[in-house]
Amino acid sequence: MPFVVTGIAQTSDTTALEKALRDAGLSVEPLSVYVGGDEPEDRPDSGARFIYTGSDSITDILGRGSSGIFTSGGGHVPGLETSGSSEYFHHESREDELSELDIPDSELSNYEEAMDAGRSVVAYFARPETAASIEGVFRTAGVTNVRTY
Repeated sequence: MPFVVTGIAQTSDTTALEKALRDAGLSVEPLSVYVGGDEPEDRPDSGARFIYTGSDSITDILGRGSSGIFTSGGGHVPGLETSGSSEYFHHESREDELSELDIPDSELSNYEEAMDAGRSVVAYFARPETAASIEGVFRTAGVTNVRTY
C-alpha cells in the first residue's frame, strides 16, 4: 500500500525540492504540488504534477452555457444550447483536491491556510520502503510540516 508524504513549501517554486529528489535517485513524477492560484502561462514542465486551485478552470471556460463554448456570435445549433447554468464539468474545491491525499479532516485546515498564505502543499506518493527517505529529502529541501499518511 503506498504512502503519501506531504508538507508545505514556502512558494510554488519547487526547483530545489525536485533537484533534491533527483539527487537522491528518486523520480519527480510521483510529486504533486497544490498551488492556491491560477496556472501561469509560461510554467515549464518539470515532470511534477501541479494542481492549481484558482478561479481559472475548465468549468469557467466550458461550463457557462451560452457564454462558454456553446455559442460564438449569432445563431445556434439545435441540441447544443443549455438551459440555466448547468455545468458539464464538476468544479472541485480545494478541499476536494486535497482529499486525494488522505489528509485527516482535523489537519486539512492547516494545509488550506498555508495555501491561502501563498505557500504550496507538496505530496509524494511513495512506496513503504522509500517513505522515510522522501521525508528526509523534503526536510532537507526546506519543506515544513512533513507528514506521512
